[in-house]
Amino acid sequence: MVYCDGDLMKQALLNLVLNSVEAMPNGGLMVMSVDLSWEAKHLIIRIQDTGPGTPKKVQSNIFEPFFTTKKDGKGTGLGLSIVYGIMLQHDGTIGVESAEGDGTTFVVTLPIGEESLARSGQKTRQ
Repeated sequence: MVYCDGDLMKQALLNLVLNSVEAMPNGGLMVMSVDLSWEAKHLIIRIQDTGPGTPKKVQSNIFEPFFTTKKDGKGTGLGLSIVYGIMLQHDGTIGVESAEGDGTTFVVTLPIGEESLARSGQKTRQ
């Protein structure tokens, strides 16, 4: 069981999926996988694409508000910072694994079990 705000989680995951799709304008493969880490008591969601990858020098900034690698008028630079905030609200994390020319994977971790009720009375079991 993961306790979360379902609407916020939909917003976060949709944003990650759309980023993956936009990274592959000429087509490619986007895969979402879900695993459980019973030892760490976490649900792990990976969203992986076969796009051009995210340069190492950019990876440290991608969760900052208004940071974008998209051309002018194509993005506000708020999407990943919002996702980051949503994960923090749920005692979770988000990270990026990428190499230029080799796609990008976003890794979301969320706590499982009763202890995941920690912060918000608005969270519901999903």
